Amino acid sequence: MDESNIKLNTSLNLALPEIIELIVHSDTALSAMEKTYEALHLYCGLGAALLEITENTLIFRYPYGLPEALRDITETRQSSAVHTVSLGPHPAPSGKLSFVFQSDSTLTENSLKSIGILIGQRFANERLEIKLELAEDKMRQRVLELAAIHEIGQGSELHNMPQLLNIITNRTARLMDAQACSILLHDSHSGQLRLAASCGLEGKKPIRSGGDTLAERALQSGKPMLILNASSDPRLKGLEIHPEMGSSMLAPMSDQTGKIFGVLTIRRLKPSPDFTPDDLQLFSVFAAQGALALSLIRLYDEQTRRADEMTQLSELMGPLLETTNMPELQERLVSEIQSIAGFDRCCLFLRHPSRPLFSAQYWKGYPDTIARNPVREGEGAVGIAARTGQILHYDTRRIEYSERITSALKGFARSLGTDSFLAAPVTGSNGRSIAVLVVDNRKRKAPISQRQRRIMDMFVKPVGLAIENAKLYAAMQESVENARKLRNYTEHLLRSLGVAILSTNQGGVLTHYNPSAERILALPGKEIRGIHLDQLIQKLDISSIEKDQLNQLLKNALRSRSPMQRHRLVIHPHHRPVMTIYLVLSPLSFNQLDSGGMVIIIEDITQEAGLEAEIDRIRRLADIGQLAAKMAHEVRNSLSPIRAGAQIVRREQISHNLSTEWPDIILAEVDSLTRLTTDLLEFARPIPLNPLPINVNDFLLSAIIRLKAALEEKSISISWELAPALPPIPCDSVLLQQAVRNLILNAIQAMEEGGKLSLRTRLQAAQQKIIIEIEDNGEGISEENLERVFQPFVTTRPKGTGLGLPIVLKIVHQHGGEIEVTSRVGKGTNFHIILPMELPRSTQPPLPMPMPRIRSSS
Repeated sequence: MDESNIKLNTSLNLALPEIIELIVHSDTALSAMEKTYEALHLYCGLGAALLEITENTLIFRYPYGLPEALRDITETRQSSAVHTVSLGPHPAPSGKLSFVFQSDSTLTENSLKSIGILIGQRFANERLEIKLELAEDKMRQRVLELAAIHEIGQGSELHNMPQLLNIITNRTARLMDAQACSILLHDSHSGQLRLAASCGLEGKKPIRSGGDTLAERALQSGKPMLILNASSDPRLKGLEIHPEMGSSMLAPMSDQTGKIFGVLTIRRLKPSPDFTPDDLQLFSVFAAQGALALSLIRLYDEQTRRADEMTQLSELMGPLLETTNMPELQERLVSEIQSIAGFDRCCLFLRHPSRPLFSAQYWKGYPDTIARNPVREGEGAVGIAARTGQILHYDTRRIEYSERITSALKGFARSLGTDSFLAAPVTGSNGRSIAVLVVDNRKRKAPISQRQRRIMDMFVKPVGLAIENAKLYAAMQESVENARKLRNYTEHLLRSLGVAILSTNQGGVLTHYNPSAERILALPGKEIRGIHLDQLIQKLDISSIEKDQLNQLLKNALRSRSPMQRHRLVIHPHHRPVMTIYLVLSPLSFNQLDSGGMVIIIEDITQEAGLEAEIDRIRRLADIGQLAAKMAHEVRNSLSPIRAGAQIVRREQISHNLSTEWPDIILAEVDSLTRLTTDLLEFARPIPLNPLPINVNDFLLSAIIRLKAALEEKSISISWELAPALPPIPCDSVLLQQAVRNLILNAIQAMEEGGKLSLRTRLQAAQQKIIIEIEDNGEGISEENLERVFQPFVTTRPKGTGLGLPIVLKIVHQHGGEIEVTSRVGKGTNFHIILPMELPRSTQPPLPMPMPRIRSSS
């Protein structure tokens, strides 16, 4: 390519935009084509172009360029050198555009297609402009035609039906030089013509024969009628003719759909000249224009009413859709339907949530019996409307449905006490009926009007959305409330649990914890949340060996992802007692593919571990007790002959006036051993209860009388504070006497120098318990001894066995009671025996027996 061609090709980038500008801004399509050729010839080396446009069966060709190049197009159209493109889709004209380039062109096939489409669009625009001009010509002609009936045409702008009717009759009579003109409109309810407006008909009657009139015949025929000689016209045969009547014309009046709604009539009285066929043609124009004006007013009035109704519905549906409370929504629906459509009565039937039943939920005007029984879908008027999804309009004056449906509607109308009602189904988003509205005009005894029917048609469609919206909102509120309750329950549950619960995300970072975690780990919450498990373990107050052990357990659990790994560990915090814990590790997964981290449960079982050890100890003691009881039995059996022998030796010593020192020592030791073995047997063996109702106050008086001598010997005074009218309680009086006796004897021993013994009783009605309180002001018990006073064989008395208080504890527990002790050194001791008013089912003491509550103060 030479230098000039190189320069030419470099400017080709500007070719297509310039061509588009030329096409768009050209005056005509052909000038646009000519300029396009010149530009392509200049920039792209276009040799020739041929524009072919098909008009019906004719083909118009417009050649551009050199003849030899045009021959290439016409003779070698199939050659690769010829580029042919369409003028574009409809509404472009049918045709094509062919190009032949003298040199290689940089324009692509798509660029040529775009040029063809633009050229075709210009031709299409010209066609449209021509059509527009033709339409404007027709419009001007139409305006000229309407000039003759301008006054009638202006009447439609009044939007006043009576005034327009008078204008039509008066102007038509004046323009047609007639003595009378009238408009009769068809009544859709009665099916008859009624006089709507007239001019010059004062005192004149319509031409009729029985119930038939000339206007009704024109209405039935649907064609204009010209009556010249009424007496001889066969079309008027049988009709009553007025003698003064000359000629007349009648023209049916129809709306845009062709439906005849009235008749325009005009008369000339004798001796006026008769109407001509040209008059009939002009009169038909008047009738058509009058019908158009009336139709426009009717349409305007109808559209105005519908606009008002739509405005009302729009204003109504906004608040309805915003009403999420179902009872409030039901009330508003019924009230607004009555207000907008003017129904006397309305009732809303709603579908059962899970069954195909409809029950009346809200109604106005109807008696309460309408809600007596729910209606099954497909049965009765309400059920049939719900099943079919169609508005059922029942009216006794016309039958529109099958015999079965009519029978159901008739029965429902009879129960409502009305001759006409609507049953309108309300459908949901799934197309299923979710409600049915029943309305009627019983109070006014009026049928359902077309306006009311139309309003119901428009109203029921958005009502379903409002009802579903309220139901969805209620379901959402219920779900939110359930979720809130579940969340609160879960939070309260986690807070109430005595075990530590922690959770981590997939990366091992702690995300949640409960208050027990702070207590067991001895760490505040702000130091737990958001840290990694490794950091948490490092914060624990335990040895490095135990930290390494915990780290290894957690890593193994994270790696294996096995559920519920349970480990029992003993840890040794530096600043707290030794703890025994259960460590439970479980993966936290939201679904099979999502690993959400891990749940860590730490349970402090230190107390349980201590109880286990205590149980083992008590069991061992029980075994030892059984052995001790057996040994005590055997020892006591041996003590009897020893005592008898010692007594014999003592009598012999006395008879020989010898000293009895050694026999007395033997007897004293034997008595001591006997007392010890007796206490040991009472403590070790089970004692069956023989419960009988006793009065606690009388019981205490009896116990003091038996110990009166011991109290007087130590100069101990007694203070009584007995609650009156205590109810009897079931007790084994013998065993309870032994328990009270042991406590009083302990009090006497604690007051060696005399003192005061206080006995009190009181009733805890709420807990159904009676309390016996025994208090002394003796020497008291030290704190270290107070913790051990109920343990077997623990005593501070030189001759004590250490089994008195354990036996008391055993007896009280056998009665299902509790014992509390409070003591202050140098101030005295106070024992509370708390007895239930009903014995437990089992009278055997629990193993282990619950320890008494002990309070001390130095």
